[in-house]
Amino acid sequence: MKVDALREKLMRGIRKDPITECWIYSPKARLTKSYPRIIIGGRKASVHRVMYALKYGDIGNNQIHHICNNKRCINPDHLFSLSFGDHRKHHSPNWIVSTPKH
Repeated sequence: MKVDALREKLMRGIRKDPITECWIYSPKARLTKSYPRIIIGGRKASVHRVMYALKYGDIGNNQIHHICNNKRCINPDHLFSLSFGDHRKHHSPNWIVSTPKH
């Protein structure tokens, strides 16, 4: 799937929350506790990782963290890349968040 077509497909499946500015991905309006996924080239991919990569480029092995703490949000401005270790620390109660760098 071409990049523009993929971006367009994802944008059709979102609902923008005017208060939080989250882009809630729910093309089938299903509620689930897990991260939304799509099929790209026969493989499952987490939608928030795809949106991050579309805006900022290669993710590598990093984790993508939601500033808004909403697993269904795919707004790339709410996402930032962390190493696995930093991502684990972030979920620790003693972690202090600094300004994220994309």
